[in-house]
Amino acid sequence: MISIQGHWGRGKTDILARIAVANYAGKTQHRLTPKAIWINPWQYGTPDLLSPIVIALLKRIHPKKRTQGTASWKAAESIIKAGIGFGLKATAVTLPGGKLFEAAADEAKSLLEGLFRARELDHDNKPDLDPVSEMGIRFTELVREVLASEGSPPESRLLICLDDLDRCLPHRQVALLEALHFLVSAGAQATILVALDPALARQSVITHYGTDMFDPERYLDKMFDLRVTLPAISGDILKTLIKRQLAMPVRFEDTEVYRSELAATRCGQLFTDLEAAFEKALFLPDFCNPRMIGRILQRIYLLACSDVSFKMQVNPEDRWVLVLWLALLERRPEFRAAIRGAATSEEKAKRLEKMREAYSFDTSTRTRTRQTPPQTPYATFTSEFVEPPISEVQAERDSSMLAIGMPERGRAPDLCQIFPQLMRLWHEAHTDAKFGDALVSLARIFADFDDLLVQAGL
Repeated sequence: MISIQGHWGRGKTDILARIAVANYAGKTQHRLTPKAIWINPWQYGTPDLLSPIVIALLKRIHPKKRTQGTASWKAAESIIKAGIGFGLKATAVTLPGGKLFEAAADEAKSLLEGLFRARELDHDNKPDLDPVSEMGIRFTELVREVLASEGSPPESRLLICLDDLDRCLPHRQVALLEALHFLVSAGAQATILVALDPALARQSVITHYGTDMFDPERYLDKMFDLRVTLPAISGDILKTLIKRQLAMPVRFEDTEVYRSELAATRCGQLFTDLEAAFEKALFLPDFCNPRMIGRILQRIYLLACSDVSFKMQVNPEDRWVLVLWLALLERRPEFRAAIRGAATSEEKAKRLEKMREAYSFDTSTRTRTRQTPPQTPYATFTSEFVEPPISEVQAERDSSMLAIGMPERGRAPDLCQIFPQLMRLWHEAHTDAKFGDALVSLARIFADFDDLLVQAGL
């Protein structure tokens, strides 16, 4: 079992699809099987974790061979029972006596009766005493029969692609991983590719086992034979991706135009050089992926197609901030709500400054005044400057963020990267600008552009 790992929008599904297509076309060095099986586990809400795979396999066996008492019947029944057992454990279902697999028998039978041409199970065949321990052997038998039914060479391997595992609830993710691990334990002629977000997978493991002391990395290493992490997109690859996306044609008034041309001609002076704006605004690794770029361009396309008035004025050197704002809308919608929650430009700038302080890596503390009560009847209060502990200052900053709907610093590593880089890029273009003026200008651009988006229904 192999994991294809990458953060949100990195292109895991695309990689999985390319592998499946290459395998089907026979372009890989070691051809697996003519056609891969594609499963989206999050689409199945019932406890039967493995039945989608079993059903997909059975559909590839000739109908005449799907008869009662055959090896495929026996294998399918055992795997489905075991899969339901894992699912019941994932949903914390407990039954008297702990007989999970017996409870799963009726559901397994109904699934099988819909697939096989038989009215009742063969009672002469003895069921597996422990479906979990036998599921690997039964899966091996079922895969072997599928490959033989399709006339595949003896050395062929079945390719099974599981996409969007991290969309499932945490307990279901862990249960499915463990079920798949047992499934291939007997050396079946199958390769399972699982696309997942490693950060979400680690969190799911911690949530499932209920302790931070559990090492999720070691757990995932045991589940997979190989973990392939997709590298971050940057440099020339990122530039090429941006150019290709901008050069894609879109429909506007029954005419095909390039995305970059439509934005430049329909949005006033806001997007005259989208390529440069993208390259400067996408400084965060989480921003540099095909999905993020596509969603930003989709918003720009819808904005260009709207009938709003583009009277907003932005200096040419500051137009990259508009693309950054669109990225923030996708990545952190609460950021937008926090800015819009301030009534005036001054209040918006103050909120932006509070965010910068809260998510900054600056460990300096604020100096405060502490007053000491008089020790004698005729003495007065004495004042002294003190520096509170850093933890106390950060706790106050976290509290101020929670008050406006923003996350604590410890839960927002992306924001901790955004603010220092944002201020650095701004001051590179405005070397003479005062710090407070920079925040006021940024707040004004964010607010005015967001008002434009709201007018367009975005």
